Amino acid sequence: MNRTSRVSGVLAAVGIVVAAALIGATAAALTGGSERKSSGTVAPIGETPSAKPSTPPKVTGPASVKLNPAKLKSGAAPSAPYLLNRKLVGDGPTVAIPGDGTVTAVVRSKARTLVLLDLTDPSGGTELVSYDGAGKQLRRIPDVSDLYGSPDGRSAAWVQHTVDEKGPVPGATLTFSDLATGRNTVLDLPKDLIVVPIGIQDGVVLFVTAVKQAMQLHSWKVGDATATLIDKPTEEPILLSPDQRSLVERLGEGVIPDCDQLVNRADGTKLWQNCSWLVREFSPDSRTVLTAPKNITQEDRVAIFDVATGKLIRQWTVGTEALEATIYEDDDHVLFTVAADDRRIVRCTISDGTCEQATKPVGIENFEDYEVLPRGGASA
Repeated sequence: MNRTSRVSGVLAAVGIVVAAALIGATAAALTGGSERKSSGTVAPIGETPSAKPSTPPKVTGPASVKLNPAKLKSGAAPSAPYLLNRKLVGDGPTVAIPGDGTVTAVVRSKARTLVLLDLTDPSGGTELVSYDGAGKQLRRIPDVSDLYGSPDGRSAAWVQHTVDEKGPVPGATLTFSDLATGRNTVLDLPKDLIVVPIGIQDGVVLFVTAVKQAMQLHSWKVGDATATLIDKPTEEPILLSPDQRSLVERLGEGVIPDCDQLVNRADGTKLWQNCSWLVREFSPDSRTVLTAPKNITQEDRVAIFDVATGKLIRQWTVGTEALEATIYEDDDHVLFTVAADDRRIVRCTISDGTCEQATKPVGIENFEDYEVLPRGGASA
């Protein structure tokens, strides 16, 4: 199961989701990062999109599928990044990950790779490491709490916080990065302690802040000196679909939330609510969502739901083995790491439910040194 969260730990001490101190918080994995092929269309992010009927994806076979990962046939290697012996491989150049911190999010383009680390040394904290197109390390930026990659893979945004000897204090910067040129543009947010980017499109960044336990949704046109307040949502917004039409809101306080609900941004209509499964990621075409069970004793399964109706499309269960990380590879395929003595990455097809091994099984003492990685911009 994905162990990282874009909001969990970041939105701390404000009655939203409490998980960790802000600088010790991890970022997560969905709706962004490396470019993925999709048939979806994108609406302007700074405006409320018009409603659009969604065509349910075509699927065949039973909705629930039980797997024995060891008996699956071998298939193609993952087209998404994954970690192998402290090296990031797949979907770009191989890059060495410094230190022993946990990789919590990755954004890839042809020209840049960004890796967010949750540090494990005595100083704690977080660090963003950037690499050029050849895999050469460029910069190491401290105290970055959140990393988001645009759905088209062309840009990224991250949040860096002000920290003193006692920890994080009010004051943050939101950085927009053009991954092709490496040019960064910074928005200064001197009064904000909690800042979470949830969308990027056409040079506009959508982000959430929390002020006195009240959430605010802002739109920032990159280059402007200030952002524009566009909404004051009553529930915690955690994920925006790539087409900007659907928003996931997380209900309930505490480390384990109550429910997730899907909302139509055009009119605020609540499409559906699920209190057993938590949304991790939208598919690139925005038609489905990848989820994991809220019950932590059910780490052996993952499910796909239809965005428009909330109907279960596909569920895979692997028995006694846990699924450490799950992401979309493209509109019709998901990847997940099976946590067993011999770890392996498995690819499953949403439309027909079939699965295959995407990597050979590897026995590694440190389980976190071999797994598919979340793209910057996802939920826990």
